[in-house]
Amino acid sequence: MEKRTQILITAILASFSFPVMVSALGVALPRIGETYGILAGDLGLVETAYLAASLMFMLPFGKLADKVGLDRIYLLGMILSTLSTLLLSMAPNYPTLIGLRFFQGMAASMQMATGIAILSNAYPKEERGKVLGIAIGAIYIGAAIGPYLGGYLTDHYSWKAIFMVGSGISALATLLAFNTLSLKKKAPKGKPFDLKAALAYSGLILSIWGGFTYGSRSQYLFLVAGGGLVGAYFFLRKQLHSRNPIIDIRLFVKNQEFRWGTLLTFMNYSASMAIVFTLSLFLQYIKKLTAYEAGVVLLCMPVIQSVLAPMAGKLSDRFDKNLMVFLGMSSGFIGLVLTLFLNEATPLWGIYMLLGFFGLGFALFSSANMNQVLSSVEPSQTGVASGFVGTMRIVGMLTSITVASAAFGYFVGDQKITAATEGLFLQGVQFSFGVFLFISMYGLSLAYRLLRLERKSRTLLMN
Repeated sequence: MEKRTQILITAILASFSFPVMVSALGVALPRIGETYGILAGDLGLVETAYLAASLMFMLPFGKLADKVGLDRIYLLGMILSTLSTLLLSMAPNYPTLIGLRFFQGMAASMQMATGIAILSNAYPKEERGKVLGIAIGAIYIGAAIGPYLGGYLTDHYSWKAIFMVGSGISALATLLAFNTLSLKKKAPKGKPFDLKAALAYSGLILSIWGGFTYGSRSQYLFLVAGGGLVGAYFFLRKQLHSRNPIIDIRLFVKNQEFRWGTLLTFMNYSASMAIVFTLSLFLQYIKKLTAYEAGVVLLCMPVIQSVLAPMAGKLSDRFDKNLMVFLGMSSGFIGLVLTLFLNEATPLWGIYMLLGFFGLGFALFSSANMNQVLSSVEPSQTGVASGFVGTMRIVGMLTSITVASAAFGYFVGDQKITAATEGLFLQGVQFSFGVFLFISMYGLSLAYRLLRLERKSRTLLMN
């Protein structure tokens, strides 16, 4: 078997393992709340702690990987991910659960910052879209199985069984990765890793996220978040003039295709990522479905993604990537318009329909967008580029989950969701989807502008 085929198989299994557990956990959130006595507005912390850690460490690990080797960082991330997932199945209380989710997010950032770059470097540029589509298809297959598996394990055993199964899958992926990749493989000799800048970056992200997440509980934490934003401004200015930046702002500023591609990544994920989180709560609190039944309904979206993503990736090698990105964002926009009509009387076929639009949108967008971004940089920059686009994805996810959690916290507050407070919960759902629709509208206009510019430049070259 060819080395690159082995790498593809490793990437498929690793890509499959994470979304299985993440999507499975989504349908278990109400049960986690019951176990620890946590309100709906605070359950988002299970997701945001993971995403915040991923965001804090994604770019530093991407930069470090270009220095010490992509394989080394990736394998270390696999080991730590397996360990943290196993420990999560034994979490005795909610603070421990959140702390371990944070640690798990850090481990995941090591894989996310390097995995796509390893796969991309193993194949020629003309085959990149196809293999990225296959890897992304594996992610969606995992996401398809996750809600079904999570609902079954939660209803028949315990939500902690999700982490037990997840650690087993992760361990298998780790063994395969060690058989394929090499700890001895080093990156080309380059500039030294700036540890102080990496720590400053991570600290600023922590202060901004923590301040805004808990700001409603103390006005001083809003000041911490504000200080983090000011610090981030000066940090980015310094990075712009640094000879060895953690965040290569010059790549973002000078490379238009890279800049617009990563901005579209942020827009798409910030407008759509909280869909499963919100609908999982809606189906269980409002439609009175069990965790298993909600998981079966949510299965629709990732099934469509897993079927269409490989085909979409292959098409992005042959056709206009910008057109596919635009069509993907258009489908997601239609899905968000449909969510504005969501209420307690909404039939299940209506929910299946809007999930179908989201599934189609992500399938068309993901491969084409990743191909678009990685094709815009030199091979020596793929680690940083992969980390950058992964960071924008995580920022989008974190924004999406935070908006939904804040909406539930504002409208429902400290009350439990009962028949008397269902109306308040629905107001939170409608408000969050309204915000997502606004973000999607702006992202769609940006995608259309990029498509027009690309076609205009092509016409000028032909003339």
